[in-house]
Amino acid sequence: MRAVVWLSAAVLTLGFAAAGAVEVEITFSSSGTDIAGKTRYAAVLQGRALVAEVELPPGEVSWKLRLEPGEYTVACGAEGYGNKSLRMVVQEGKQQAVRCGLLPLVAVKGRLVSKINGKPIAGGTVGPAFLALHELPFESKLLERHLRLKHEGVSDEEGRFSFGLLPGDNVVLVATAAEHGFRVMGPLVVGSQGLDLGDVALEGGGRVRVRVEPWGQDFAQGKWWVDLVPSGQLQESSSRLLDPQSVIMALLSKPLGENGEVSFEAVPAGTYVALLSTLPERLLRRSGGSIPEGMTYRPSHSTSPFVVAAGSFQEVLLRPTRWEVTVSVSGLEKGRCADFEPWAFSPVVNYTVSGHWENQNACEFSVLLEASGPWILGLRRRGGAGESAVPLGTVDIPEGSGKKEVQLTVAIRSVEGKVVDAAGNPVPFAEVRLSNSLSCSNRGFSWRGKTDRNGSFLCPAAPAEPLVVWAYRSDLGWAMEEKVMDEPLVLRLVAGKQVSLRVLNEEGNPVSAQLQFSPQGAEGLTVGVLDEKGEAVIRHMPTVDGSLLVALLSPDAEAKSLGHFKLFVPAEKRGFLGVYQALPGAKVSWWPGNLPKGGAFCALETEDGAILGTDAFEVLTFGSDASRPGLVSKRWERLAPGRFRPVVTDEACKPIWRGKWFVVGAGETVELREKAQLQ
Repeated sequence: MRAVVWLSAAVLTLGFAAAGAVEVEITFSSSGTDIAGKTRYAAVLQGRALVAEVELPPGEVSWKLRLEPGEYTVACGAEGYGNKSLRMVVQEGKQQAVRCGLLPLVAVKGRLVSKINGKPIAGGTVGPAFLALHELPFESKLLERHLRLKHEGVSDEEGRFSFGLLPGDNVVLVATAAEHGFRVMGPLVVGSQGLDLGDVALEGGGRVRVRVEPWGQDFAQGKWWVDLVPSGQLQESSSRLLDPQSVIMALLSKPLGENGEVSFEAVPAGTYVALLSTLPERLLRRSGGSIPEGMTYRPSHSTSPFVVAAGSFQEVLLRPTRWEVTVSVSGLEKGRCADFEPWAFSPVVNYTVSGHWENQNACEFSVLLEASGPWILGLRRRGGAGESAVPLGTVDIPEGSGKKEVQLTVAIRSVEGKVVDAAGNPVPFAEVRLSNSLSCSNRGFSWRGKTDRNGSFLCPAAPAEPLVVWAYRSDLGWAMEEKVMDEPLVLRLVAGKQVSLRVLNEEGNPVSAQLQFSPQGAEGLTVGVLDEKGEAVIRHMPTVDGSLLVALLSPDAEAKSLGHFKLFVPAEKRGFLGVYQALPGAKVSWWPGNLPKGGAFCALETEDGAILGTDAFEVLTFGSDASRPGLVSKRWERLAPGRFRPVVTDEACKPIWRGKWFVVGAGETVELREKAQLQ
């Protein structure tokens, strides 16, 4: 899409309009007040791409341009007024008039002073964090200049500053001045009469130079960044944009130089950890915490905590962990190694890396491991409905670098079978689940797939040990085998009982989503769909006698945020089970320290003795904090409100250590710092 602007004002256009372009006129207003005497800004975007923008000086009446037919967004604002976004549809042969109605800003004021002597600081700046971090809705120097004109205050000789924000704005502010460290304030809510910050004290900052040793060419590709992280506050916020620590980390985030060094000026006094990562906080803020498109993650490396004092200079050495591990695998038939792909997974940094075969005849592979702590080694293979990964064992990696050799023995087989109905007819597209009994172990195995059109399934790789196999199709029934023999399996579906239920949200409105339940040994089976009334009929529920964990699965934003709930189903119970309420899910993070001897897994225990966090509870999102190396953290999401306590279990999921009980409410976040230690 192209545009031509008919103005003598400062304007940017990105091309020329085609012959069929339509005339568009954009004007400004505010609560009946004429704002033609103010400097105004407007931009036209298509998707996220900037089509044209303009800065109207006082006196210009409107902005006229020609656009091809299509759907656009108009972003507009004025000096002393807030910004606004409007949707605009341009139709062929029809002139378009857009009026941008703006709200006036209220004043945020205060005084910059020195923390040491209380004297005023002239020439300092105070403004929203998004300006300090150059976090604009779209890239534009003209837009940034317009936003700074309205939202950034510069202190005068008396240290006084003032700038504008909209009433009700929830912001984090950044104050900074030459030869001083910056200060982050907030989150703050702007009132209808503005906001008086009073005296904002700044103290002198320190300088920090971080040097990577040993420095190799793989660190010089422009993909690695260094963050200075405030030590002792390594935690996640529900909103990165309004988290003061996130702002500090993003301000202290720079790409690693070609010489393996990076320097920071005006670092506020405090204790820090230097973090070398391919996913810096500055980029994670923009992507909402997910990996930005086109980027790859590698394990991060960190220093020990160090202190920065006002006026000090620190040179910090950062030594990455890099171990070359050679793994010899015995137990596979000769020549079969090439059928598998080696891999390694770190539960500490939540990272998987592929290995490569050095000697296929000897079944020897190598893998580069770049994080300290335990790594799970394994083999995976594709076939049938997808891929299957089999853990072989673990290796402990210390900090630093070097080479290590590991010998593992494995017994792997494929598992194939067929699912049939009560009459012996093949059942296509049935869900199939395989698992062993080590769900709290690093050698825990789980595979899920579906039968093909002939009712057959194939798990290409599984440990050669007893397995539990489930098969299910919501309209036909379920089947379970507790032991897998070498010969192909035949699973015959049996009819389950019919039940129904209704699910409402916190406001009492019906919820529409898929239902998944998790009885013992049958994680994540989809059993029904809640309709627009929040009702579901489950025709063939597997026989259970007790509680089920039920999760709601849907792309709908509300269903994604709702916690699981418990469904009590006695064996004799049929028909309508009742009305259940799904409340906003809670989040729990736990930093357990080093696991006690014999500990295999960190989990949460409920009041009725259920252990949450193993592979058997797919309804809970379980993971590690991948951006905080050296700090083992476990996280649970979508928890139902209730009373829990942290536990450490052995490989059989039996608790060997229990922490203190705590209560979490709907939508709340709880962070635990309790150390897991045996008495």
